[in-house]
Amino acid sequence: MLYIPDLPDQPAGEADTEVTESGDPDAAVLLGRCSDLRRYARAAGVELTDTPASLAELDECLGRWRADGQPRPWLAIEVGLYLGTVLVHHHEGAKWESDDTGRPLIGLATGYAVDVVDLGHDCVDGRMTLVDAYADCVE
Repeated sequence: MLYIPDLPDQPAGEADTEVTESGDPDAAVLLGRCSDLRRYARAAGVELTDTPASLAELDECLGRWRADGQPRPWLAIEVGLYLGTVLVHHHEGAKWESDDTGRPLIGLATGYAVDVVDLGHDCVDGRMTLVDAYADCVE
């Protein structure tokens, strides 16, 4: 079962969500929704299209959002879920999975599982870019 928290400082969006079937297409839709991130990016002039090219645009937004110093504790989770959505849509064999605690992962055809929430934190904190995270996952 996947569990996606609705954090207290998160903009109005979805309530806490449990997903029972990680291989279910409905779960992929739910995980890829990233409603608050999409709304936030749209306000910054970026339309998230679920493509690898959109990761570079989102990287630019993340840089600007980091620079303004406003805390966004919800952002890393949604950025990670968005990265996972792009991987599932564009990398053959990639699919949503979860660990024993329900944390969302992307299972790759190589047998490796990627913790996209951790990658989201790395990207939001500026330790890596979404473009690099995607490239690392697909190589």
